[in-house]
Amino acid sequence: LRFARLFPQLGLTEEGLQAYLSFLRGSVAAVAREEFDGLSTALARADSGAAPFVETLTNLLRAVAVAVEENTPVVREHFGGLAPRELVRELQKECDIRGTLVLQRFVEHRRLAALARRARRGGGEGDSAGGDAVDPREVESFLEEMLLLGQRVEEFSGFMVAQLRAAHADEVLPPATLASFRGGDLSQKEQEILMYYVQLEEYFMSTNMRKAIDI
Repeated sequence: LRFARLFPQLGLTEEGLQAYLSFLRGSVAAVAREEFDGLSTALARADSGAAPFVETLTNLLRAVAVAVEENTPVVREHFGGLAPRELVRELQKECDIRGTLVLQRFVEHRRLAALARRARRGGGEGDSAGGDAVDPREVESFLEEMLLLGQRVEEFSGFMVAQLRAAHADEVLPPATLASFRGGDLSQKEQEILMYYVQLEEYFMSTNMRKAIDI
């Protein structure tokens, strides 16, 4: 910050802001890499059933939220009233990159696409395909995980939108800006997981209902 604060004195306010935002994005990226490395280590263990996907994503989103909250008054003071808008947008970009990596790793590790495909074919425990059976207990554990991941993303998105609205306090937040903000990679990946959630929950409920009827 001490270095970036020199730019406005030279008439280079925008350059100073971009230098500071680049530093903040680098700090968030460093946290994200550390969290992702810890996740990869956990997944490499023999028993990765309790892999900390939710914890990893939560820590990343918290780091971004704290950076926004702590630096909003700083950039406003040193780089002008419009600077908080850039702060939110730039850190959201970094979060889109890093958070999407975590969610994509979750989708791949849990093999959600294949699991949902088998569930749509009705590959339950009593399915004649045998080896293609989907264990409802496995589905149940994944449903809870997907729900928590989605909740974290929604809570974070709500926080960031609130920050963006506050940065536009003197004017209405343009719908195009909000749509672009909510249409980022992280939100799209969350929607993909939500799609799997709906399919697997339907399978889980229908399987349990059939079991209850059989009993």
